[in-house]
Amino acid sequence: MATNHVKILFLAANPNEMAPLALGEEVREIEAKIRAAQHRDNLELIPKGAVRSDDLIQYFNQYPPHIVHFSGYGSPADDIILVDQEGKAKSVSKQALSKLFQVFNNEGNIRLVVLNACFSRPQAEAITERVDCAIGMDKEIDKRAAILFTASFYRAIGFGRSIQGAFDQGILSLQLEGIAESLKPELVVRAGVDPSQIILVNPSLALPPITTPTVTAPTVSASSVNPLLHQLPPPPRDFTGRATELAELLDSINQDGSPIFGIYGMGGVGKTALALVLSQHLVAHYSGAQFYIDLLGAGQSPLSVAEAMGRVIHAYLPTLQLPDDLAVLSGIYQSVLQGQRALLMLDNARDAAQIEPLLPPTSCAVIVTSRQHIQVAGLKHIHLHTLTPPDAHNLLLKIAPRIGKDAAALARRCGYLPLALRLAASFLAGRPNISPQDYLRMLNDMWTRLEMEPVKASLCLSYKQLKAPMRSQWCALNVFPGSFDDAAAAAVWDLKLDMAQDRLSSLLAYSMIEWNEDNGRYWLHDLSRDVAGANLSVVNRATSKQRHAAYYLNLLTEANASYKKGHEAMLQGLKLFDHERPNIEAGHAWAKDCRENNDEAARYSMAYPNAGAHVFILRQTAHERIAWLGISLSVAQYHLDEDQEAQALGNMALAYIDINEIPRAIECLNRCLLLSHKNRNRQQEGYALDYMGWAYSNSLKIHEAIKYYEQALSIFQEIGDQRSEGTTLGKLGVAYAVLNKPDCAIEFYEKGLAIARRVGNWRGEGIALGNLGEAQAQCRNFTRAVELLEQGFAILQEIGDLRGQGFNRDEMSKSLYALGRREEAISSAEAAFEILTQIKDPSAPNVQKRLALWRREIEE
Repeated sequence: MATNHVKILFLAANPNEMAPLALGEEVREIEAKIRAAQHRDNLELIPKGAVRSDDLIQYFNQYPPHIVHFSGYGSPADDIILVDQEGKAKSVSKQALSKLFQVFNNEGNIRLVVLNACFSRPQAEAITERVDCAIGMDKEIDKRAAILFTASFYRAIGFGRSIQGAFDQGILSLQLEGIAESLKPELVVRAGVDPSQIILVNPSLALPPITTPTVTAPTVSASSVNPLLHQLPPPPRDFTGRATELAELLDSINQDGSPIFGIYGMGGVGKTALALVLSQHLVAHYSGAQFYIDLLGAGQSPLSVAEAMGRVIHAYLPTLQLPDDLAVLSGIYQSVLQGQRALLMLDNARDAAQIEPLLPPTSCAVIVTSRQHIQVAGLKHIHLHTLTPPDAHNLLLKIAPRIGKDAAALARRCGYLPLALRLAASFLAGRPNISPQDYLRMLNDMWTRLEMEPVKASLCLSYKQLKAPMRSQWCALNVFPGSFDDAAAAAVWDLKLDMAQDRLSSLLAYSMIEWNEDNGRYWLHDLSRDVAGANLSVVNRATSKQRHAAYYLNLLTEANASYKKGHEAMLQGLKLFDHERPNIEAGHAWAKDCRENNDEAARYSMAYPNAGAHVFILRQTAHERIAWLGISLSVAQYHLDEDQEAQALGNMALAYIDINEIPRAIECLNRCLLLSHKNRNRQQEGYALDYMGWAYSNSLKIHEAIKYYEQALSIFQEIGDQRSEGTTLGKLGVAYAVLNKPDCAIEFYEKGLAIARRVGNWRGEGIALGNLGEAQAQCRNFTRAVELLEQGFAILQEIGDLRGQGFNRDEMSKSLYALGRREEAISSAEAAFEILTQIKDPSAPNVQKRLALWRREIEE
C-alpha cells in the first residue's frame, strides 16, 4: 500500500574487532540521492549506529518503519552481526530475525528489508516468510558496490518507482560502473507477491507541485514571526525578464524534486536577484524559516563554514554556546534543521568546500549563487547568461523612460548585464541635463580608453559624476565587509545622521548602493566594492577604518551591556551582535593589524575582547577568545595598562577553564589577582576569585574552591554586584553538593535562584532550578525534584541551552526511576542521551550504560 511518508530505518553495526566499514559514507550517499529525488519529502531516513540486539526492539517501537535497512557484517553461518555492550561482535540468527519481523509486522506495514551485508541471502529468505520483499547478498560484496547499489535504489524509490523498478535501477548503476556480475545483490520475494506492483511512494500523495505561485510572500501576523528565522530580503522592484530561467528552475521541482538549486554566472548578471525571486516562489513550501547568508566568496575573506552554521543554529537556539570541534558543530547544525521546512539562500559561494558542509537535511531546500560552476551532489545547475535584448530594453525604460529609442544602443554597450543597465538608467533618471546620447558617448570613451568591462565602466562613470565629497564618502563604504545602517555610515563619514541619510538616499537613487527596505540596511555589490576600493585613497582608508573600528567597539559594548540586563534585553544584545558580527570582526582585525603604528588601534585591540566578554562566551569558541585576548594582553603589557591586562587575564582564564587547561587558567588568575588587588579594582578582584574557585572545582579540589568562592561572594555583596553574587551562590551550591551536603547546597541554590529571578538571568535561573532538583533527589525528595527539573527544563529549552537540557533530562530520569515511573524514566534518559551524544559530551556513555541496565531490569 503506497503512502505519503515512508520511514527508512537504517541500522548499522561495525564491531570493534572487525575492519571499519564506510557506514557514514553510505548514509551520506543515500541522503544525497534521496535529496535529488522528486518526492524526497515523502522519504525519511532514520540512521542508527552501533546497534545491539535490544536496540532492534526499541527502534521498531520508536520508529515504526516501512523499510528496514541493515548495513554491516554477515557471516557464512547465516547470521547478522550486531554489537554487544562493549562494542564487540554479537551474532543474530536468521531464525531470530524472522521472529523479529513476525512480531513487528502484524499489520504488514514493513514492505521491504534491505540487508547490505555479505552472505545475507539466507536471512533475506527467512525474512520473506513475514515481509513481502527482501534484498540480500549471496556472497561477499565490496563497499563501493554496496553503497552505489543502495543509493541508486533509494533514489528510484523517491521517484515513485516500484520495488522491482528500483532494484533494476540499482543493478543498472553497478553495470554502468563495470562492477562484476558476481557482486550483485539479489531480490527475494514472498510467494504470490509481484514486486513490480509494490510502489512505496505514491506520487499522487506527494507535496503539490509548484507551478504558478505569486511572487509576493504569504501574509503572516507580525506577532507570530521570529525575524531571525525569516531573513530573506525582497527581490529588486525593477526585476525584469528571466521567465525562461525561472520556469526551468521551478520545473525542476515538478520533475525531479531537486531541493538544491545552483545559479552561477559572471558578476553583475543578476544571480542574487533571480535567487530572491525564486525564493519567493518557494516560501509557501518552506514556511518554517528562510535564511539569507552572504558567503562573501568573491572577496578575500570568505565566510567560514563554522560561522555560517552558527548563524543558522543561533536563529533557533540564540543562547547556545558553540563548540570548537567542527564535527560537533555540524551535528548540531543538522539537528536543528532536521524536520524543519527551511529555505537556505547561500549567496556568493566560493567553491564546493564552502557549500557541502552546509547542505541541510532533505526536509530543507537550498539556493546557491556563485561566479563558479560548483559541483555538489544533487545540485540542479543553471548557468545565468545576460538578459535578452528585449528584456534589457525593458529594464532601461522601466527606470528611465526618457532613454526611448537609445535603449538598444545603451543596452548593447552595457553588455545586457542587469547591474550595468540599472546603473546607466539610474544615472540618466537622476540627471535630466545629460542626454542618453551624451551618456553613451562618455561610456564609449571610458570603454575605449580603459578597456573596462561593462559593469565597472558604468560604475566608474557614475562615480566620476558624483560631487567631490560624495565620491570619497562612497569609496569609504568599502570598509564595511557586509551590510550597514544609517548610523554606521554617519560614523564612518563623521556626519550628522540626517545628513548621512540624505547622502545615502542620493547614492541609492543612482544605484551606487543596494538597500533592504525590510531591515533598513545598505550594502555594496561586490563589483561596486572593487571600484570603491580602487578609488579609496590611503588617507581616507585609514581614517574610515579607524572610525569604523571605534563605532563598532561602542556597539559591541552596548550589546554586551544589554546581554547582562537579562530577560528580553539579553536576547536583544545577542541579536545586535549577530547583525553586526562581520563589522565587529572587521573592526578588531584593523585594530590588530595596525596596533604597532597607531595608538588608537592599540587601544581598540586591547578593548575589543573585554568589551564583549559576556557575549563572546556564547558567540566565540574558547580558542577564538584566547586568540583575541592574547593580543589584548600583549598590547596591555607593552603599554603598561594594568587594568586592561587584568581584564584580559581573567577572561583568558575562563576560556582555558572551558577547554580544561586548568594550570594555565590558575596561572592567569594569580597574575590577575595581583594586579586587581594592587589597583584596588574590587570588581575585577571578585571575578578573579570566583574564576579561581571554578578552576579548583574543575580540578575536584572542592575545599579550595569554596574558600575562593566565599571571598568572591563577600566582595560582590560589598560592591552590590547582584548578578555575580547570584552566580557565585550557585557555584557554592554545586561545591557542597559534590561534598554530599545537599542541605547546604539547597540553601545556596535557593539564594542564587532568588537573585537570578530578580536580575533577569534566565540561564542562571534554569541552571539553579536544575541544581535544586538534583539536590532534592539527593535528599530523596523525588517528587519535588521532578517538579523543579521540569521548571528548569522549560527555561533551558527556551534559551537553547542544549548541554543544560541534556543534564536536566538525565537527572529527571533518575528521579522518575526512583518513583517507579520506569517508562517515563527510560524516555527521559533516551532524550538525555540523544542530546549529549549530539554535542559529544563525555557523559553520554554513562547515560547509555544506565539505559541498558534499566532495560534489562524491565525485561527480567
